[in-house]
Amino acid sequence: MNVLIIAYNFPPEGGPAVQRISKFVKYLIQLNAKVFVLTAAKKNKIIDNSLFIDIEKSEIYKSYDLGDYVSGDLKKIFKNFFTPDKSALWKYTAVKKGLKIIKEQNIELIFSTSPPHSTQIIAEQISLKSGIKWVADFRDEWVDNSLFHKAKLKDLDKIFEKRILENCTHITTITNKAKQNFSQRISSEKITVIRNGYDEDDFKNLNFNKSLINSNILNISYAGRLNELHSPNSFFKSLSILIKSNKINSKKISVTFIGGSGNEKWLKDYPELNEIIKFVSYLPHDKMLLKLNEADVLLLFATNMNITELFPAKMFEYFRLRKSVFAIISSEGELSETLIEYGNSYIAIDSNLEEIQNSILKILANFENNNLVKSNNQKFIQSFERKKQAEQLYNLFQNILKD
Repeated sequence: MNVLIIAYNFPPEGGPAVQRISKFVKYLIQLNAKVFVLTAAKKNKIIDNSLFIDIEKSEIYKSYDLGDYVSGDLKKIFKNFFTPDKSALWKYTAVKKGLKIIKEQNIELIFSTSPPHSTQIIAEQISLKSGIKWVADFRDEWVDNSLFHKAKLKDLDKIFEKRILENCTHITTITNKAKQNFSQRISSEKITVIRNGYDEDDFKNLNFNKSLINSNILNISYAGRLNELHSPNSFFKSLSILIKSNKINSKKISVTFIGGSGNEKWLKDYPELNEIIKFVSYLPHDKMLLKLNEADVLLLFATNMNITELFPAKMFEYFRLRKSVFAIISSEGELSETLIEYGNSYIAIDSNLEEIQNSILKILANFENNNLVKSNNQKFIQSFERKKQAEQLYNLFQNILKD
């Protein structure tokens, strides 16, 4: 099976956008698929060379994103006209390159992943011009995304998404809620849910019995960017109230945020937290897991959701570390059900400061009583192995090619 994968974000770029696709590449190759990757030749803000081991056996092609050559000032002027996103100009080189790869490598199937959703438009053009079947992967939703209200050209985005859903052979996405949303516009038979997950190989060198740096202090860690959908505001506010009211001793708790340039700005309204909260710059994926493994509790934020639910991709690596997870979420639903099934989680609603405070106090009390760790569902955790998810994708590819 010869597969062309189209991904705007790809190693050596680091960050959460590349994990899903790099692991698919790794395990599709192990399943004897021949994988050819088309990605953008662009400037990457974050480099993570530790990810090369996942993609070393794939053939990688690059074409220039012309938008990368537009100056900052011009980008500010024209950004509202880059539809559906700021990567829209990549199509002027990517379509031609993709068609050339298909011809030279006898490609049988196209697989594209987004965001940026302009990647799907590129895949659509290549598929229509070549007649090759195409699977569109949505790591985040498009029209039903919680931040879609910020889009400048909503009507055009809706037209684009409708066209993509109609013209692709199949779509994959990451939650049942996303499938439900997409099913409002296409048949649910055309949609397969393949979760995000963790790669067992990434955990082979971790010492899970390693003693903590300071066993007298509750160590809480968070990995990733902070933004509107992953907002720490309620957590910071609750922590601030507890410290000011002397309900917790600030010397008994330490919170570390790993990665994400600009994370520090979220703390500016809470100077009283400066002594317990620290920020660590982006770490390569393997080093990040080592750092998370030192923590007692791992933080998860899924905030400001409206018509959908977002599963932070890091959650499944939290599960594999078998750590206690403290999740602050918008509302009960698919995400909270998953956390409950994991078994070792504390859950609070973002709008309920009292509930968040009580959760923090409960976590701290359980830590001090050596009762923090709960049993977790091992079989459930193992269901999120990247290898199993790649097998699911490979079987989907085989079924599509048989039709």
